[in-house]
Amino acid sequence: MQKQLKITLNGKQYAIVTDEHDQDITQAAELVNVLFKAKSEKMPSMSEDKIALMVALHLAADLAKSQRLLANDEVRIEQVISLIADANVA
Repeated sequence: MQKQLKITLNGKQYAIVTDEHDQDITQAAELVNVLFKAKSEKMPSMSEDKIALMVALHLAADLAKSQRLLANDEVRIEQVISLIADANVA
């Protein structure tokens, strides 16, 4: 069910329409704000657009790493299940 939610990103308020849980969006906005502030402090001369791109790249890299780790864990789980099944047959 879609609903409108107000969030603040980099001091600016936005009204977004989403079907995600409010808490998930709020947490995401807080993470973006923390990363944006950290990058702004490290690179004060960089434009907001470039900082936003750096934040997006940071989050995308974290997502890619999480997906890779999850895939590795899924393979390991399948291996353990196979070992258990083989042990139960023997």
